[in-house]
Amino acid sequence: SLLLCWGYLQFTSPPEPPFTKEDAVAFATSSKGTKIEKFPEDIGTKEDHIEGYHVTRETKAEETSEEVYRVTFVEHWEKGDDTGTYTFSFQVEKGSSLLINEQGEVPPYY
Repeated sequence: SLLLCWGYLQFTSPPEPPFTKEDAVAFATSSKGTKIEKFPEDIGTKEDHIEGYHVTRETKAEETSEEVYRVTFVEHWEKGDDTGTYTFSFQVEKGSSLLINEQGEVPPYY
């Protein structure tokens, strides 16, 4: 009878909602005290001026397999001839994230 009760609860429990691209971005940007907190908390771009640099930061995401996403943060800076781009990506699934790529040069104002 215990097995029947468990089966009934499994059958009648509402299914978990899907883990979406927006959920992945929210999870990846939830850390405080890291460089990620300077990026948009939603998919999109924001601009800033830091120590004379024109800075553009972008947060983007793509699904790589069912409910698994690559969340990428791109930072581009420019001050006269001094320009650069720094990119890092995480693989994010419900409850976990893993740094999978980091390239470019760290911005001079960090």
